Amino acid sequence: MTGFDALNEPLGVEEMLVLEAFLISERSSGNAMSIDALDGFFAALVIGPATVLPSEWIPFVLGAEMEGEFLSIDEAQNIMQLLLRYMNSIAAAFQGDAEEFVPIFECCEFETTEDEDSAATSWALGFIMGMELRFDEWKPIFDVEEEDSEDDDLILAPILLLAGQENEAHELTAKDRNLLKELVGESVMNIFRFWLPYREQALQALQSNEKKPGIIPFDENPSLSGPDSQ
Repeated sequence: MTGFDALNEPLGVEEMLVLEAFLISERSSGNAMSIDALDGFFAALVIGPATVLPSEWIPFVLGAEMEGEFLSIDEAQNIMQLLLRYMNSIAAAFQGDAEEFVPIFECCEFETTEDEDSAATSWALGFIMGMELRFDEWKPIFDVEEEDSEDDDLILAPILLLAGQENEAHELTAKDRNLLKELVGESVMNIFRFWLPYREQALQALQSNEKKPGIIPFDENPSLSGPDSQ
């Protein structure tokens, strides 16, 4: 298996547990994302309007103080590969049958409702952090939200409410939260569809540039590439 093929292998259950264990370990700086937040974060990066390179998002995942906390080079390489493969698996899901995407908290069993609510909130906060990495590029979708403020089918509303980013969030009942959790998948699909024309336009511009003399071509799908060269 080539290095590129390896980066496109979905994570197995044991590998997910290894990654999760590292993120919550004492060596992860205390600022690393939970696996739930990571899932939401990667979803936002994958379906959003702009490419975010690994050199930009890795510090947000591991925490700004993470550098130098790995036990060995091998461990560092393994964790980085697991992160890239995780992101790539989400990208592959949207390149395939996007309707099949399910946030990680819907795939897990929880001991209590509070644990499930906490996981959903972490996922939503991770998604918002992914948006904030390219906030200017995300502005058009907020404009649509404002224009359709009286519409019940808001694109971002379920995610923003779960994350506690809306004024109404503190008024949510248990029934409200359960409904919002069920609507997250639909919300993600609406966001995916909203940005699809933007991504297609960007791809066409990229392909056009590749045909021009003196232009160095890039991978057509940067989200599926490895770390950018330093």
